[in-house]
Order: sequence, then structure tokens, then C-alpha cells
Amino acid sequence: MKFFSDYTESEPDFQRFFVGRRQELESLTAHFKSGGCSTVVYGVRGSGKTMLVQVFAQTAQQMFPGGIYYAHAFKPETIDDLLQRHLPKSLSRRTLLILDDGYLMTKESVSNLSSVLQSRPLLNLILVSTGPLEIVSDGQLSLRLGGLSSGEFYDLIKHRLADADASRVQTFFELVAGNPLVSEIASRSIRDGLVAWDKCPTYYLPAEKIQDYCQVYKTLH
Repeated sequence: MKFFSDYTESEPDFQRFFVGRRQELESLTAHFKSGGCSTVVYGVRGSGKTMLVQVFAQTAQQMFPGGIYYAHAFKPETIDDLLQRHLPKSLSRRTLLILDDGYLMTKESVSNLSSVLQSRPLLNLILVSTGPLEIVSDGQLSLRLGGLSSGEFYDLIKHRLADADASRVQTFFELVAGNPLVSEIASRSIRDGLVAWDKCPTYYLPAEKIQDYCQVYKTLH
């Protein structure tokens, strides 16, 4: 499996820090086991999309004997150039491409990607984006990520802070609508002594932006 860049010497252990999203992980696994060929995973920034697909990749390698490849979309790059840069010239076995930052793709690129999937039946795709995208292929799954549940959010905090106070965690959970990225950053900072619990909300979310942020995030919760 190929992650990040040519300079990555070993594959990170994503499962070690994976908390929550078990239902979504099971949905991905069941989808591809049943013969599905494409999935769009979408949600606001910080909802755990990339971590989810990376953990899936580590648990699903036997399903893709042709390999699992990870890439980022870029506006200037065509789909043909991207595939040529990241994939073998020809595929003889089932292969998975995880394409992150799908929101950067143009409509033309999305259309071309759909055509590629139709012409290369051994190529499967997980497209990661901040919003829904329609990939014209048989067996597409659209998976939307919202905030973590209260229990998942608490488990994520406890993973970093063994002595985390449940009432403070609940208050923070309600404030950020279960955003896992904010939880991860905040718990690391508290653990490392960079910020105190009572300063944490305003430290990471300026007061004038909290309400707008949470309103948007709660629509996906």
C-alpha cells in the first residue's frame, strides 16, 4: 500500500489512533465485499474522512490484490496524468485508488474519472471530499460523515487524556458538535500543557465564530 510520498519509509499505524466510525468502517467493508466499485466519503473538514479511509485501507488489503494507492487531487492535473503518476500502466487484479481532496476536482475531471472507472473494471475508487460528488458507476456508495457521538467523542479524548473529566468533555462535545479533529488537537494540547481545559473552547474556536461553526457542523451530526 502506498501512502503519502516516495519519502515515506514505513506505513503509519492508523488503526492505533482510530476511535469511533466503526459503523462507517463496516459499511465500507461490506460495500466492497459485495462487489461495489466506488464510494464517495464526504463531510466538513475535521470530520475524520481521511482517517476512516486510511484505516479501511489497512484492514482491506486482501480485497485488493492489485494494491491500494493513495493520492491527492489537484486542479491543474488531469485525471489521466494523475492515474499515470500513481497507478501501474495495466491492471491485472482488483486495485483500489483512494483519491483525497476531491472537492478540488473540476466537473470535467469528475466526468473523466467516471469514464475511467467504466473502462477499467478492475479499478475501484474511494473519493474523499467536503461535499457529495456523483461518480457514474455501478454500485456507488455515498457515505456522509457528521460529528462523533457523545460516547465516541469521550473515548477519543480519553485516548489522549486518561484523567479527562466527563462533564468538561461533554461541554466541549456540545460546543464543537462532536468534531473529531478539534477533539484530537485540543486533547493533545491539554496533555502537553499548552492550554487549560477552561481555556480550550475559546483557544480553538474564536467566540465570534463558534455559533456559525457549530450550526454548519450540526447539520451533518
